[in-house]
Amino acid sequence: MKVAFMKNEIEARFVIDEGDRVSLINKIESEGFTLVQPECLMKRYVYSIPNKDKSYYARVRDEGHRITATVKCVSSNTIEGVQEAEIQVNSFDDAHALFSMMGLGVKGYQETKREHWKKGSTELMIDTWPGLPTFIEIEGESEAEVKNTSQALGFDWSDAGFGAIDTLYTKYLGWSADEINTHPEIKFDNPPQARK
Repeated sequence: MKVAFMKNEIEARFVIDEGDRVSLINKIESEGFTLVQPECLMKRYVYSIPNKDKSYYARVRDEGHRITATVKCVSSNTIEGVQEAEIQVNSFDDAHALFSMMGLGVKGYQETKREHWKKGSTELMIDTWPGLPTFIEIEGESEAEVKNTSQALGFDWSDAGFGAIDTLYTKYLGWSADEINTHPEIKFDNPPQARK
C-alpha cells in the first residue's frame, strides 16, 4: 500500500568482497561518480509507530554530514517495495526526544558505517553493518537506472537484494526479521552473532 506523501525508494543491494574494494572504487570513479561523504560512523534510533502495522517504522539518523528523520514502509522485498518520507533536522538528540514524546516506541539503537557517492540522480552507498559483510546500495529514479549502474559496476543483476536490512541478518546470521528489528542495540563493539 503506497501512502501519498511517501516516495518509492528504488534501490538494489549487492554484497561486496572487501578484498576487491579498491577496484570497486576505481570503477565507481571511472563511471563519473563523485564522493559525497567519506566513510563515517552513523548512528540511528528506530521506532515502532502506534496504530501502524510492522511494515511501518520511523528513524532518526545522524549521517555525519546531516541528521534526518524518516518514516518508512517496507511493503515487500522488491526493487520498489520501500516507500519513505524524510526531512532534515538540526539535532539527533532533540529529534529522538520528540519522537519519544510523541509515543513512538524505541525498537533499538543501531550503528553503521557508510561511504556515499553520487552521479546525477544515481546514488551509491557502501554500507557496513555490525556482523554483516559490506554491501553497496545503488539507488536511482527507475529500475532501469539502477540496473544499468549495477551492470556498469560489474554486478550480476541476479545477485541483487531488495528491502530492509533484516533480510541480510536472516541470510548471514540466521536471525528472524522480528529478532533483529527489536534487538535493543546493534553496535560494532558488540555485533549480533550467527545463530548456531
